[in-house]
Amino acid sequence: MPEEALELADGGVRIKENHDAFLPFMACGAIINANNAGLPEDLGVTLNCRYVYRPPFEVPDIERKFGNLTLTYATQIHVAVIEIDPETGAYDIVDYAAVDDCGKRINPQIVEGQVMGATAHALGAATHEQFVYDEDGNLLTPNFYDYHVPHALDMPPLKTGAIESPSPFTPLGTKGMGEGGGAGIHAICAAVQDALRGHGDAIVSDSCNPYHRVWELLEQPAEAGGRVSVVDA
Repeated sequence: MPEEALELADGGVRIKENHDAFLPFMACGAIINANNAGLPEDLGVTLNCRYVYRPPFEVPDIERKFGNLTLTYATQIHVAVIEIDPETGAYDIVDYAAVDDCGKRINPQIVEGQVMGATAHALGAATHEQFVYDEDGNLLTPNFYDYHVPHALDMPPLKTGAIESPSPFTPLGTKGMGEGGGAGIHAICAAVQDALRGHGDAIVSDSCNPYHRVWELLEQPAEAGGRVSVVDA
């Protein structure tokens, strides 16, 4: 059928002389992308496009060891308040706050979900997720009964905040997001360290501190400090 016999109207393509012969745009796209087996080999039509954004990247200064390697650095500040039972080492995260800066938040609701998910991963990594082996090399945490993955009941009261400082290197001012889990690990370790002050002053040297390890820090602070060495530069 010649092109001049067709017209675009009402969200589709129809024949000018017979409006009942109508295909919506979605169906037209399916002919090209999904039902292409019956199309002429020399048709040469595609609805697929690919665009690549090339940011204004500059090679870092090797001598000064200075440069912008990713162009979209995101920042997070996580703070935790914990209470430790000195007799057992068990502790509760009684309050938690996270403030993230991912530049321009295109969809704030999705960003909020990423913050909560990343925080959950951080709390799991900092409190109880471990690959534990016995002296013969057998894995003692091979399933989700022994290897505890954090769930909703493990989450503390969580306050969130956001700062939007647009990136000058991206068209929309966006930065990376969903990678704030590392900040939560440091927040828990710092909170444990602070809570041990005045109770032996043990030095927290591990990123994962389950209850039994905190109890060891309380009972044997000198031994815990022996794992840390300070070297003068």
